[in-house]
Amino acid sequence: MTNWYRIDDDLVEKVDEVDPAKKRNKPPLPDAAPPPPWDPLYIENPNQRGFANLPPGINKESPIELFKLFFTDDLVDKLCVYTNRNAELARAAAQETEKHQRRP
Repeated sequence: MTNWYRIDDDLVEKVDEVDPAKKRNKPPLPDAAPPPPWDPLYIENPNQRGFANLPPGINKESPIELFKLFFTDDLVDKLCVYTNRNAELARAAAQETEKHQRRP
């Protein structure tokens, strides 16, 4: 029968493994208390299924019109500028890393 051992058996003193749960000297948690009694909040809403309160002239069926409610042209321009700037920095960093990794 082969005697298996770990490489560090001769370097490290053996310690009996103890269950981590038994190491803690903490008492067990008490049972959870039942939730307090409550009544649901009644909201008087004639539109039970929900209703999009859109500005006049907005077509709720047009995705681009809904998108433009949240993203102005100025914001989209800024997103483009910063995204392109980030791409330039990433390319420059990749080229710099590539230069250092080349072997003569």
